[in-house]
Amino acid sequence: PLDMRMSRGSGDDNENFVGGLTAADICNEFDENELKNILRTYGDEPRSKQIARSIINHRPLSTTQDLMNAIADVTPEFARKGRRMGRTATAARVFQSLRIVVNEEDSALGDVLMDVCPTLVRPGGRLVVLSYHSMEDRATKRVMRDGTIEKRRGG
Repeated sequence: PLDMRMSRGSGDDNENFVGGLTAADICNEFDENELKNILRTYGDEPRSKQIARSIINHRPLSTTQDLMNAIADVTPEFARKGRRMGRTATAARVFQSLRIVVNEEDSALGDVLMDVCPTLVRPGGRLVVLSYHSMEDRATKRVMRDGTIEKRRGG
């Protein structure tokens, strides 16, 4: 199934999943612009517009294979060397984007940076944050520089 919710337990039944949207809900219910923004914001996906349109055209999507088929229709299997634009890299960015939205990972990062870290780090202390995605990196730098997770207007 096209779910991507993080499990609370080790069982296979749906009772172990956190509630809320599934990736299928997003793919089947969000409009093209919302999908494009998710792919661009959380995946830095250069083909966000084409992939969003393809997802709309392939509805209903209920499995990861359905989503892969939508991605494959607008993505070459292989790209020029070193460009990370082939199907596998593109699919990874799309799945990452959906996972971040489904599990509200961006708000969890904000909560940790804004609420938890100030209580743990002494004045003059050091905080080390490992970020694996440019969105995480930008948010962390914003908190360190401006003291807020929000983007500055006009910047």
